[in-house]
Parts: sequence; C-alpha cells; structure tokens
Amino acid sequence: MQLGHFKCLFLFAFFVACTPAEFDSLDDVTLACSSDDDCPEGYYCEGRLDPSECLKTGERDEEAPELSELSLNLTQAKAGDELVAAFVSNEPLLLEESSVSLNGIAFAFDEAQSDVANLSFVYRYTLTGEEGDGTKVVRADVVDEGGSAGQTDIGSVDLDFTVPTVTLSTNLPNYREGEVVTLTVLASETLAQAPTLEIKQNDTVITDFFTLNAEASQEGTYVYESVTIVRDVDAVSGQASAYDGSYEVSVAGFQDVLGNVGAASPTAVFEVDATEPAFSKMKLYRFDEDTLVNGWAFNAQAILVVCFDFKEANLEGDITVQMQGHAFTPSEVYGDLCAATTEAQAYGYGLVLQEVLGGSDAGVDLEEGYTFISLEATDQVGNRGLDNVDGIVLDFTPPELESASVSTQLAQKGEMIFVDLVANEALQDFVAADLVVTGPNTLPFLVTGNSQFRHQAQEGDDGAYHVSVFL
Repeated sequence: MQLGHFKCLFLFAFFVACTPAEFDSLDDVTLACSSDDDCPEGYYCEGRLDPSECLKTGERDEEAPELSELSLNLTQAKAGDELVAAFVSNEPLLLEESSVSLNGIAFAFDEAQSDVANLSFVYRYTLTGEEGDGTKVVRADVVDEGGSAGQTDIGSVDLDFTVPTVTLSTNLPNYREGEVVTLTVLASETLAQAPTLEIKQNDTVITDFFTLNAEASQEGTYVYESVTIVRDVDAVSGQASAYDGSYEVSVAGFQDVLGNVGAASPTAVFEVDATEPAFSKMKLYRFDEDTLVNGWAFNAQAILVVCFDFKEANLEGDITVQMQGHAFTPSEVYGDLCAATTEAQAYGYGLVLQEVLGGSDAGVDLEEGYTFISLEATDQVGNRGLDNVDGIVLDFTPPELESASVSTQLAQKGEMIFVDLVANEALQDFVAADLVVTGPNTLPFLVTGNSQFRHQAQEGDDGAYHVSVFL
C-alpha cells in the first residue's frame, strides 16, 4: 500500500508541480504508519494497533478504563494460599498489555472464570512464601483498545509466612502440698486457639492436671493452672502423694490464625513433692561399753543413742536430732550398732552428756526431769518432717538417804535381821553388794526389795557390826 496519493498538473512542457491530495475521510481506507508524520493532518499514528494505522485525532481515546466490582478473596494469607482478584471494566481491554500484580509479581489470567465479552476479568496467584511478610497491595494495570492505560488498587492482603513459636514457664521449680502450679505459654503471635498441653508425670502421660485460666490469658499469652496438690486424706506419715514426681509439659500442637503450623514445642519441667520426710522405728538406748542398752533414765555420765529409720529421697541439708537444744551427732559406730538391733534401724545419733555438762554432774546446761528428743528434716521443696522420742528422764542429782533402820540391836541365833532404807527418791533395785557390813565376820545379807535387806543370825556371827549402803 502506498503511503500517499498525489495529483500532478503539467502547466508547461518544462515545469511540473505536485500537491498533496485533500482527504475528506479514511473511513474506507486503512493507512499504515510508523509515526504521526506518516499520517495526514487531523490524524495520528496509533502504534498500539497491529499493524499501526492512522486514526482521527478527534476520536483518540485518552480516558483510562474504569474498573468496578473490585474483589480480592483474602485479607490474610499464608504460603500456599491462592489469591483471586476480580474486576469489571467499562470497556474492552488489551489482555496482552493488562495485568494484575502483587508488589510486581504478576497474577495469571483465568480465562475460564473470566467473561471477556461482558468485560469481567479474573486473575489468580498462589503464594510461595517468598513474597515477604506484611501488608501487600494487589494492583490492576489495564490498557483499553484505544491505548489508554489505567491503574487501580483492587485490595490489600496481610501476608504471614512466619512459623509461630512458643515458650513455656512455671512460676516455681518445685511444688509441695497445698500449692498450685501456674504454667504460662507465651506465643510469638496470636494462635488460632489456646494450645493443647501434653503432660508427663515420671514419663507417663497424664490428663486432667492443667486447666486454662481464660481470665488471666490474653492474645498470645495463655495461662494454665493445675489442680491443688494434696495428699490422700488417710495417708500415713511418709506415704507418697499421688502427685509426687517429675513433670514435663509441652504443647501438643499449635498454629497461628492463618494456619501456619508451629515449630516443635519446647518443654517446661518441674517437681512435685507433697510428702514430708518421715521418721520411723525410733528407740533410745544407753551406750555402754560398745553395746546398746535399753534405757529411759540417764545420769550425767550417760551416752544417749537414738536409733531410727528415715525416708526421704530429696533431703535438703542434714537431719537434726536435739535434746533441749543440744545436737546429737551421727556416727558409724552408732549406726552399725543400730543396724544390729532387732529393729535393724539404719541411722544412729549419739549425745555424750558429760560433753554437754562440761564434766559437771550438776546438770548446769540441761534441765533434769522428764524431757524429749526432737528429730527434724527438710526436703528440697520445703516439706518438714518432725518427730519426737518422749518419756526420757534426766537425773543428775545423787539420791539422799532419809532414814535407815536395823530391826534389832541384839540378834540371837536364828533371828532374822532386817535393814530398811528410806530415800528421797525412787531407787533402782538393789543388789547385795550395795549393802556393806563391816565387823568380825562376813554376814551375807540378801536383797528382799528395793528398800530392804535381810540376814538370819547364825552361830559364829557373834560380834559388833557396822552397816552402810550405796544408793
């Protein structure tokens, strides 16, 4: 096709002049062009057509397409979600030059869901997770058939590709009877729902231990409280509570509001010990020449030994055994002797009274009379075990003889001689050696009670005698 038409008028034989043709219209003619210079006056070269052609300048479309019925299917999204953008145009569009994008990332045109004839357009894009977190704008860049371009924001979407994380903590490391465990789960963001806990007690999964405290919880922070730790109402001393043991808590599974599944849960660990240290089989002995002798009354020279058994796996510090504030000390010797008794106790603690009294018989630092020995121990969570050995008598004062009488001053052969004693306190049973009779002969007095001796006069006992007694 020619680019122009000319009429030539031969005025003279020697001169020729040419003038451009005057065009009334190109309605019936298509004039190809490469620029506006190739077009007649009143026309421009529309380079967006293929091929480019001259069109009337007055008919040039310089208004951008108007979009309506804008829609974006999601306002929040995660990796793997599909974004669907749709709109309706007020005029036909050049599809090859129109696009929908998110931060420069192009959507795909959905020809099946679009209705181009009715100017309805649908675009789709599946998120990869590399688009970056935050609020992103989905934008349509469209071009109509007249070459006018327009840009319209279809909508915005909050992208969240970050996996949520949680931390777990308890208000204390150890718990005892009457206390409640408070567990806090702190999430990096709001979760779709309160996390489900997995609780193990001594490596065994248990349920019904924690309950969510909704009032104490808030977005991203979830507070749980345990049942109150108690012992059985009929539990005896030293009997373990059903709640005793080592606990490990984790979150069974969690995800954020968009469905990003949380990373592996950390754990929180704590100990429960609702059982106090327990003493048993307590018995008091006198240590006498490397043996233990049953005893309940002791003088200033006595060595007291307490034998007992003890049960506590998590002892804090030492066992305390005291009498009137004075501490008994453990000893392997005492322990071995205690283990050899019929009770076979495992522990032996002793107190040398003379060390307390500073060698005095007067009992300066100890009160005489009835007293007791206290035993105490504390475990690592603060449970205290207490017990006593009662019915102990300390007597550091020698007895005094208030009166002594001999039944006769002159005994004949065959007559019974009685020596009666009255002391200021109860005495232990006498033995014959406690009565000393001095004279020409040895008179074998017999013990008839803890306050009387007797002897029957025999031939050959003649003489004067002096009687004394050891109390």
